[in-house]
Formats: sequence, structure tokens, C-alpha cells
Amino acid sequence: MHSFDPSGDTAQMEVDVSQSGSVFHAWGVGASGADFTNEVDHKTTPLLSVHDIMERLGHAERHIDILKIDCEGCEYKALAAVWPQVRAGRVSIGQIQVEMHGTDFAQAREFFDGAESAGYMIFHKERNHWGCAGYMCVEYALIHVDDARAVFDSAYCGEAV
Repeated sequence: MHSFDPSGDTAQMEVDVSQSGSVFHAWGVGASGADFTNEVDHKTTPLLSVHDIMERLGHAERHIDILKIDCEGCEYKALAAVWPQVRAGRVSIGQIQVEMHGTDFAQAREFFDGAESAGYMIFHKERNHWGCAGYMCVEYALIHVDDARAVFDSAYCGEAV
């Protein structure tokens, strides 16, 4: 498991994440070529597409079982770059769990149109009432249709996933 977050005390995050058995990277997920400057330690780190992250890690041909994104508003741009990569077969992701921020419904519509065009469908959602003024954040879980079929086949048809 890998965790990515350029926004906080990256040295402390690395310690905390490594204690859980995960690997920490102070990279942000977004459109490749951009940078992010951290307000805590003022370090500048790259924003990378999911595909570019996978290449840097030597995982270019691997399947991501679960991609969890909670990036305080960057989810729209970050995942807009993922949909064409999935459609082109450059990235394979089974589930995407994302916290959506804000009430820009045109932006949300564009997001879900992109997800659908890449083969994803919602299988769970819940309001995050702890933050975002109690109503401006919603957690969504999306599954790729191929993974949904594999799970169904395993559960009901006796075929191994």
C-alpha cells in the first residue's frame, strides 16, 4: 500500500504511515507537470497523474485494487485525468473511493459522466457530516464494471476472481 500527501508535515507523515506498513510519498495526485507548495514546511513537490505515479513506482502494468482519494477539492482534476487513462487501458483500477467536495453540480455532473465513460458505477455513498459544514462533502465508492462482474461471478457462479 502506498500513501500520497504533499500537504502537511511530510516528515511526520512518513513516520506515521511507515508504522502502519505502508509507504509514504510526498507527491500529489493531479495533472502531471504541476507542482504543489506545502503550507506547513514550504516544500514544493510534484503533482503526478496516477499513470505517472505507477511508472515511477515500477507498477505500470499492475492493477490497483482500491484507489482512495481525499484531497480537499483536487479530486475533480485528479480523476478527470484518470478516466481517459482507464479507457485507453493505461491504468486499471477496481474501486475508487473519493470524497467529493463542494456544491458545484455542473462539476459533479462532469465528474460522474467521466466515471461512467470509463466504466465505473456508484455502489455506495454517504454524506460526510463531520466536516464541510455538515453537507458539502459526500463519500462515494465506485467500482469498475469488470470488477463488479468478477465479484458477481465469484459469489453466484462459483468462478474464482
